[in-house]
Amino acid sequence: RRVHGGFMSCCKMSTLLFVVSSLLSLAACSASMLQFGQQYTLFPNFIPDANASAWFNYGVAALHDFAYEVATPVFKDLRTRNPKFAMAYWGEAMSYDMALWDYQDRDKGIAVLSDLDVMLAGAEPPVLTSLESSLISAVRKLYQNGTRSFLSQAFYTAMKSAVDAFPTQYELLAFYSLSLLRYSLREDRGYGDYGLRQRWQAQTIVKSLIKRFPNHPGGLHMLVHAFDDPQNGTFAREYALRFPTVAPDSNHALHMATHALMRTGEWSLVVSYNAKAITMATTKGLELEAHAILFQHYALLQKGQFESAWKLLSQFNPPAAGAVDTRSTSFIFNEALAKALYVVETAFYGGDLCKTVDLPVDNLNCSTCSANVHNDGNYLFAAKTNAAVWFAKGYCAYFTGGFGGSDMLPTYMARLEDLQAMLADDFAFTSKSIDIMRVSLHSLHTLGDGDVEGALNLIRGAVGDEQDIDPSPPGIPYPIRSSYEIYAYVLSANGQHLQAGIDMVNLALANYPNKTSALIHRYSLYNLVGYHDLECRDYRTLINVNFKDGADPVVHDYLENAYTGNGQNCVDDGTSGRDIALIIVTLVLIFGGGCAAGGWYLKKHLAKQKAPSARKFVNLEEEVDDGVELGQGHAATPGDSGFMSPENRVPSRHRRESDNFTSSPSPLPSSLKMSAI
Repeated sequence: RRVHGGFMSCCKMSTLLFVVSSLLSLAACSASMLQFGQQYTLFPNFIPDANASAWFNYGVAALHDFAYEVATPVFKDLRTRNPKFAMAYWGEAMSYDMALWDYQDRDKGIAVLSDLDVMLAGAEPPVLTSLESSLISAVRKLYQNGTRSFLSQAFYTAMKSAVDAFPTQYELLAFYSLSLLRYSLREDRGYGDYGLRQRWQAQTIVKSLIKRFPNHPGGLHMLVHAFDDPQNGTFAREYALRFPTVAPDSNHALHMATHALMRTGEWSLVVSYNAKAITMATTKGLELEAHAILFQHYALLQKGQFESAWKLLSQFNPPAAGAVDTRSTSFIFNEALAKALYVVETAFYGGDLCKTVDLPVDNLNCSTCSANVHNDGNYLFAAKTNAAVWFAKGYCAYFTGGFGGSDMLPTYMARLEDLQAMLADDFAFTSKSIDIMRVSLHSLHTLGDGDVEGALNLIRGAVGDEQDIDPSPPGIPYPIRSSYEIYAYVLSANGQHLQAGIDMVNLALANYPNKTSALIHRYSLYNLVGYHDLECRDYRTLINVNFKDGADPVVHDYLENAYTGNGQNCVDDGTSGRDIALIIVTLVLIFGGGCAAGGWYLKKHLAKQKAPSARKFVNLEEEVDDGVELGQGHAATPGDSGFMSPENRVPSRHRRESDNFTSSPSPLPSSLKMSAI
């Protein structure tokens, strides 16, 4: 469905045609291809047929762009027309392993490798080069028996051997980086090993590739994935935005740009890039990605455009009432996750919005999930989605009385506990994330019963666990409401520990800059503590960034009215009275004492206004260096990659005792309506 014309329909060439006819045919075939950046791929010619070689490079580019439904028929057609072209079998087998999507079509992968074995054992088999043998040996590792972690490690080891054996075959670096990232995502890694070392290695390798070949599609794609973390969103942004220009017909490249934009909190761009990806899929006959819909939906929620976010759900093509749902599990689960996010984000503003969502009444089934749960991402995605749904119901129940009200919280907590226990043995990482959501609901339920200290003790445990897992997963936040934000709410709900609440919200914003609920909460706390310049800064961010394209009336009403007095000192042009005074004093000092005096005062004044726990970003202008020489094992040094090394992470356990809070307890005004965080 994704291939326009396809290889078989491309101009058939007779062996009797003149060379010029062959060149014209190749040009015509190339014109029928989509532009996935195939001109930048670096493999040598594995087959003397120029036409077949061009289509092979097209299939390789499709693999780099994760356009698997394009790659599969291209490689299939190649081996049909050239049964002894061994690398066509390799490409098709690679297309059945969706490495970073936790899914593998195992049966088809085994079948194509079996066909390869038959061909190699037949009459006049081709003589494989050492490079071909290395790549085919590596892809075989993905279809052994064993857990996903075992297969990932075996594939990574084989790709490392190939890179070491062929240090000048730079195309290998993209697939080596892919193998490292696949390995870094393993679920059984335990705590204290976050796949960070594999991420560091992937970062070093892919930076080396991009320095030499700035427009390599696989290099750009892997770089965005390798640097998809809170500390490196700004660094990855440049390359993330370059990727769609290199692969202009790839809807996934457009979507991938927003992985970095999510890390920089540029919600309008997240909306527009994913909207373009959805349109491209429709106009070019490509497969619509449910993930692009989900990202656009989440960004619309951050922009306070709830009506638009709700209308977007129709893109998931839900079945008519009473009809059998024949959609893929990806669409079913992403739709349910989008609804859960809608519930949580709208519950922030109180009212009835979150109560009207038709969340599933029971666990979503995964009838298509493989019995081999280690190699089927649908099994894991089903559990994660169900957990998000149960948490959303409990969250809305606590804050608005929807979904049965607070009396139903124990039921929702029990469902989360069941899911957590179901995954504990095989999927420890996700199991812990689900338990964080359960404990967060338990803390809110305890707070509702009037036990503030009990609520604090519970949520402290959840915060510690959230710091013990990845800094934050790629894309959509999971847990879908950070325990940092809930801790900040519990801390400040009784009008005390406001500075500690600011510290917690800062942790949430370090993972997801410009997250609307966290910004509003911090903005209100700044007002209460008296950080009015910082209050105005957050207010302007909300107005000029998050809500610049217009937000629903409920959002503006809440922002202006829910926190009495907030925003009153921030004038409409984005300049506060203190800012004006600062400018005047600085100018006076410049004219009276020179630039040095004015600069000294400005620097001193701004230093006083820095937010507690201010976030540090990687410099966007950071040079891409070689890191290590090729063929030497690629041992990465954490500090060289720009990634947050363990010694620079937040301490693994956050256990702040109440008597150590830095602010003096001060009750909130009775007019302050903190409905939710």
